[in-house]
Order: sequence, then C-alpha cells, then structure tokens
Amino acid sequence: MIYKKEDWAYLAGIIDGEGWIGVRRIKDRSGRSSYPYHYVPELSVSNTDERIIKWIRNIFQVGCIDCWHNKKNPHRKPVYKWRISRKVELSFVLENTLPFLIIKKEQALIIMKLRLLMDKTKPCPGNPLTKSAREQREYCYNELKRLNKRGGYNS
Repeated sequence: MIYKKEDWAYLAGIIDGEGWIGVRRIKDRSGRSSYPYHYVPELSVSNTDERIIKWIRNIFQVGCIDCWHNKKNPHRKPVYKWRISRKVELSFVLENTLPFLIIKKEQALIIMKLRLLMDKTKPCPGNPLTKSAREQREYCYNELKRLNKRGGYNS
C-alpha cells in the first residue's frame, strides 16, 4: 500500500497532541528470568472521538483499538485508544512519522534506540541479559518516564 506524506504528517500531529510513546515495564512472575522486569515499547493515541481512532486504524492497517467506559461516572464519554506494541508495526509507524514529530520526537528516538538494543540483546535460557543490557533498558525506561511525566519535565 502507498501512504501519502500528508497522512504521515497528520498522524504525527495526532501523536504529538493526543499520543503517548513509552515503555510498559512488566514484572516477570514466571521465575525463569534473572531480571525481574521485561519491557514493552508502545505507542498509543487516545480520544473520546471514535472517528479519529478508526481513521488511524483504517489508513495504516496496524495496531488495535480498545474502548473504555468510566464505570464510576457513566455520564462521561467512552475513551477510544489505538495502540501498537508489535515490533514491526511500531518501527513502521515511528520511522514514517519521525520527520513530522515535534513534541514526541525525543520519545520516538528513544523507543527506536531501545528496539535496537532489545534486538541485539535477547535473553534466552542459559544466556541471561548482561548487567549492561539491563542498565541500558532501564535507562531508556526512566528517560521515557521523565519525558512523559504530566506537567512537563526538567531538562
């Protein structure tokens, strides 16, 4: 499929305004890992208008859509969320929106760096992550956490 430059630019604007680029750190409960966490890079866009979320999914054909209803306050609008965490899809979207991102560009670059680190240092039985690889992943996680902190961040 051929994508228009304007569609990538529009998606970048949506990501800058309504998106989140970060890492979910998940505690390993299996007991098989020598490190207590694994990291899941993710990009998401949330909005109460379902049309923009469906537009993204229909145009780019990646990611999935979730919907949340506020059970404590049923009068609130549902929130729709488009999200990507699959490696190929995430790389595809970030590489193509990167030239147009302004606010979330630094987060996108960190995620791309983290993806490369994760590809180079895959833990497996008998070959656990090195201390250096763990520290690099944790550094990226903390940087993204700092950049995504509500209310801005300190340089």
